[in-house]
Amino acid sequence: MFRCHFSLDVDEVRVAGDWAMERGRYAIKLTPSGGGPAMDDIGKYITLYEREVGSSWKITRDIWNSHLPIPK
Repeated sequence: MFRCHFSLDVDEVRVAGDWAMERGRYAIKLTPSGGGPAMDDIGKYITLYEREVGSSWKITRDIWNSHLPIPK
């Protein structure tokens, strides 16, 4: 239904033992395949990771907030 372009700009990564935190900004553009105006969003995010046995990192928490106002 949409063509999607998504990008992340990572501002910070911190590791503390088996936990890691990533903080940054995102941009997304959804373009309808059938035509019409694209939908854009920009904002910030934080993702927390936990290292599992065998050194594999898994996302445990992920939060993002748009910089744009809620559409009316």
